[in-house]
Amino acid sequence: MKMLFALALFFSAAGAATVAWSASDAAPVFLAERYYSAPQSQKVDPPIRVGDILRFRWIGEQKPPTSAVEIAPAEEGRSLSELGWEVYSHPKDDATSAFSVIPIRPGEVELPALAVRDAEKRVLGVTRPVKMSVAPAASAEELSKKAPDFLPPVAMRLPWSWIIALLAIGVILAGVVVAVLWRTSRKLRKRPPLKASEPSRARLPEDEEALRLLEMLEQQRLWAEQRFKPHYFGVSEALKKYIERRFGFDAAESTTREMLLGLSERGIDRERLGGLSSLFEKLDRVKFTDFVPEEQECSWILEEARGWIRATRQAAPKTGGVNAV
Repeated sequence: MKMLFALALFFSAAGAATVAWSASDAAPVFLAERYYSAPQSQKVDPPIRVGDILRFRWIGEQKPPTSAVEIAPAEEGRSLSELGWEVYSHPKDDATSAFSVIPIRPGEVELPALAVRDAEKRVLGVTRPVKMSVAPAASAEELSKKAPDFLPPVAMRLPWSWIIALLAIGVILAGVVVAVLWRTSRKLRKRPPLKASEPSRARLPEDEEALRLLEMLEQQRLWAEQRFKPHYFGVSEALKKYIERRFGFDAAESTTREMLLGLSERGIDRERLGGLSSLFEKLDRVKFTDFVPEEQECSWILEEARGWIRATRQAAPKTGGVNAV
């Protein structure tokens, strides 16, 4: 009770001379009450711990419908989080609670003078500054206690009818799996083998593949239907596929920052990296937000992507004449 008495002494109603305000501006009208968020021992005066709640009750006139808690002008220049506190206001339907403060770090902490203002910025009440010692949320004694062992699972008997039903269901499922596997194997055996003379389709070079994807995307004209996100996702995927094949790393699963870092490690010059960074900034803005671009930008995006691909693609092999020997 000594600690509660000291808190009440610091935060209870007092003369306006405790802060450098005139008596007409504010009058202290708060009383601190303590609540515990962590389990406490049965001591008469347990220490204040991290997470304990100090609630300030409204004991003046009728509580205003709206109010804001801030550091008093005489204590400005610091923030409550830097001093080790969190503060929040109580809802207007709580007739007695003004606001609460919670210590968020252990050690010697200071709670500066706080003020409550109404919607017209008028000061309704203030508190006195106070320094106090805050203990950790769990004491060393509590942390050293061994957690209780868990009890073994309790045995449960099933009726014989349940056991027989479960066995029957298991047999039926096993039969279904065997039947599916057998039919699948028969289909595989009946499939005709590939002809040796049938040539496999050669994959397009990475730049041609990417440019073809961009051309198909442009023909769809998704922006005309206000489908901007699919259009921007398509441009992004075409570029990442090209970068993955051209520079040999997993660009498709990389973030924009990881992709730019991978290109930088592979010797791409700063100008090309800056152009790609600017291009993906526009793409990500539409892909991951509700931003709606202009239709003209959709065409510019395609041209910027084509230009970056053409500027970084591999040079075509030189074909010169060879003199016969």
